[in-house]
Amino acid sequence: MASRQIWDTNVFRNIGAGDLRLGDLRRSGADVFYSPVTPLELASKYTEGSFEHRRAAARAILDSGAELLPDPELYLTELFRLRPAEGNFDWRQAVAAMAQSTTLEELQRGVADYGALVRRRVNIGFARSYCEGIEQDFVRDMLSLQQSEIPGFSEWYDAPERRGNVPQLGGAARDSFLAGTRDPMFTGELMFACLRRASFKASVPPPWPANEDWVRRLVDASHRLEFYCGVYTQYLVRLLTGGMLPRANDWFDLEILMYSESDDAVIVTSDGKWRSMAEATGMPQRVVLP
Repeated sequence: MASRQIWDTNVFRNIGAGDLRLGDLRRSGADVFYSPVTPLELASKYTEGSFEHRRAAARAILDSGAELLPDPELYLTELFRLRPAEGNFDWRQAVAAMAQSTTLEELQRGVADYGALVRRRVNIGFARSYCEGIEQDFVRDMLSLQQSEIPGFSEWYDAPERRGNVPQLGGAARDSFLAGTRDPMFTGELMFACLRRASFKASVPPPWPANEDWVRRLVDASHRLEFYCGVYTQYLVRLLTGGMLPRANDWFDLEILMYSESDDAVIVTSDGKWRSMAEATGMPQRVVLP
């Protein structure tokens, strides 16, 4: 049984809503973690109508005793064993502010914690703008891939009234794409994309020319990112051959899946499609449904 569990945002939201029982989830005795992606996602979607629901989710994070992980870029920086240029932003303060606030106005103005002698606030507007930009870029990139690879997709997607199923690759084109995903170079390109992200928060770039130590680091990183690259590949497979459309929320979920670097670190999510993709990678044990 895994000793580390990373709970995604919908798990905390479902606990807060009363749809999941915290005690049942903690019976495994595993250490629980959460990604900075979770409080960022919660903060970005605040409205007057969703205030109570999101506050309950933040309280669920505190009640669970979950520990904060590095943000995805810093996590990758550490995974490739590059020297970070900066520390991790303390998202625990944002979680505390959301959990302790009584109104949306107070959350943005500042929530006083007299015991700790601090006032915590969350910039809802910045979080919303930041996440909307990332979500829009993600969906645009995925749709662009579908438009460039799937015949007839653009006409179907841009039609005033979409009819029929989502177009997808078929025949020889489908076989060729699926064969390409099994080529080690396909995974290599995903790995290189992770390395580029790791460099964003590194104080120095990766060594060049590569020395023996760096090659060993790359091999280690490839093993730790095997599951993430596999699920990302399955996501692309579903976009091009499974009639699936990208959702803005998929970006958040994919970021959290990155933290499963071994069978001892599993993702707990209420979204069954990620379990299905984990099964397709041959690693169903990495995703657990509550």
